[in-house]
Amino acid sequence: MLLYRQVVSLGQVIRLDAATFLLQWAVGGLFFCWFTTRRRLVGLGYGWLLRGTYLLIAAGGVVCAAVFGWVPGRDIPAIGVVLAAFGVLVVSIVRRRAGVSGGDAEHDRRSARVAAMTGIDREAPAADIERVGREFPPSLDLIAPAIGLVGQQLVIDGDGRRCSQRCRCPHTQSQTHPDVLAHTPLRLVQAE
Repeated sequence: MLLYRQVVSLGQVIRLDAATFLLQWAVGGLFFCWFTTRRRLVGLGYGWLLRGTYLLIAAGGVVCAAVFGWVPGRDIPAIGVVLAAFGVLVVSIVRRRAGVSGGDAEHDRRSARVAAMTGIDREAPAADIERVGREFPPSLDLIAPAIGLVGQQLVIDGDGRRCSQRCRCPHTQSQTHPDVLAHTPLRLVQAE
């Protein structure tokens, strides 16, 4: 019977980098923002909240990079994420007068359904009817995550090796990270 025994502690195998963690969190959050707002069913404030929150998280990643160690392959795209998220937030604020067509259509559909069931027709206020300009295109929300994905692929650790590079483990023929191979965290031990 084979038993697994850990030879190396997790602290030696896993290294948490605050700038990388914050960049990954911001990129995932900005992608989530696109995913939830792409059909235009939620209000404008929801998109502003998510864009602003993940913009600040990405900016925190850049600050952590400046304080704890600058890695150009990660941090230049991180600055791009911050600038892109800020630009998209500005565009969404500028185009706020156009409203959200999906939300308006859903409101009208529900109002018509209630009017048909109750016979009470509700007049819409004049402010709700007047929409000016073009709507915010949700595809703009994909710019910052795309830049962030480039940054994640270019992450370079302190030794100058690309962390996204993989090497073959000679024993298992599986893809393994070079740092894991260097430490050999698990050994097979024959139980007697």
